[in-house]
Amino acid sequence: MKWVEIVYLCIDTDVLIFLALHEPPYEEIILQQLELLLEASKLELVVPYNILDEWNRNKELKVIDYLKTTISKKVNSIKDIKKYLSLEDYSQLENILSKYFNTMDTVIADATQRIERIDKILTSSKSNIVNINNEILSQSAELALQNKKPFQKNKNSIGDAVNFISCLTFARNNNQTVYFVTNNKHDFSDTDQRLLHSDLSGLLNNEELIYSINLVETLNKIDTDLFNKQLEDLINDFNTRPSLVYHDNSDIECGVCAKHLDYRKNGTYLPDPGGMRWIISCPMCNTRYETEELHPAY
Repeated sequence: MKWVEIVYLCIDTDVLIFLALHEPPYEEIILQQLELLLEASKLELVVPYNILDEWNRNKELKVIDYLKTTISKKVNSIKDIKKYLSLEDYSQLENILSKYFNTMDTVIADATQRIERIDKILTSSKSNIVNINNEILSQSAELALQNKKPFQKNKNSIGDAVNFISCLTFARNNNQTVYFVTNNKHDFSDTDQRLLHSDLSGLLNNEELIYSINLVETLNKIDTDLFNKQLEDLINDFNTRPSLVYHDNSDIECGVCAKHLDYRKNGTYLPDPGGMRWIISCPMCNTRYETEELHPAY
């Protein structure tokens, strides 16, 4: 493939957390593609200072501490059943737990290594740090005053707005197109979640910024030479995840088995990289759906 110019990519904080938090092989594949593109000088990152700051503040809490807490809760739940076991069965359980702990040590070590790799990517010579200035803050505040995305659904969205405006500022100042990739579709996406919300797309001139909620697809667009079967599986996985079906009367149903669901009765707060998120679970087929509702503590 013949390259004419460098492609610029901004990866939102939630995507970075996702890459560090989740286990191989998929996240490993994505990190490798990023590293290869950067090393080949086919890609440069656009890193708003706020994203770098968010990453540094949250990488330990939302990756390492999160994994440790999750592991601890699972172990405690298993230990609760010991009173129902015979001595022989409990001995076997102890052996299983010992193996589990050894495996989890490896999981923590792998996550720590992924954090270090992301640190290196964000601070490399191929990363363009966009410092926050008064103009960026002013444009972000204007979105808040007009109650436009990303402020409509999240009362604490100034960071999201600053990240978006920082990318747009870089694109305009350097006459470049920037790919903006985020998992935060609740704050940035339109009804069709693959599209940028009209509140924000209305700020753009031509293709200054290309919006994406799928890092894998974006990497494939940037360089199809890196495309392989593993990446194809990743794209298919992202694109075939079921969605809730909303009706005009506010009823909702499972996108897999069509069972009627009650938003409250079939939901609960569960941990995710962003805090505690309201998750709806279908009692018929056990499919889980993320909502945009975060626990009030977050």
